[in-house]
Amino acid sequence: MQRFVQFGLSIAAVAALLALVPLITGAHEGREVAEGRYDFTVGFIEEPAFVGEMNGLTLRVEAIDGDATEPVIGLDQTLEAEVIFGDQTMALELSPAFQDDGVYESVFFPMAVGDYTFRIFGEIDGTAIDESFTSAPDGFDSVQDRAPLEFPKPS
Repeated sequence: MQRFVQFGLSIAAVAALLALVPLITGAHEGREVAEGRYDFTVGFIEEPAFVGEMNGLTLRVEAIDGDATEPVIGLDQTLEAEVIFGDQTMALELSPAFQDDGVYESVFFPMAVGDYTFRIFGEIDGTAIDESFTSAPDGFDSVQDRAPLEFPKPS
């Protein structure tokens, strides 16, 4: 009998974990820009992204040369970024990531559940850039409510 109880509890635990999988998977969106000269990878710094938690934009830029890529540095001087949610827009200051050439970050606190858009614009070596990346199932995560993962629950 005890074996059946343990088996039942194991099945319940696996089912609970599988129910949380959509909440804990994440990705970034990659795209070639400027007629295939650069590869941009965009997403939240931490994915999944949760309401009220410190997070922000992460942007990786690599120059494409045939089959090889090379990180592009110094873009905090020539590119700008903004985050858009609904009808609200906030400018983001890009900063180079520590010890990760070609990666730029900007921290903010997402305060609503839903889809966010990151707009990256400016220039790279004289080439105009204006790209928007919106959270989607095949891109980076939407911001989620953290309540299902909070423990202990408030009483």
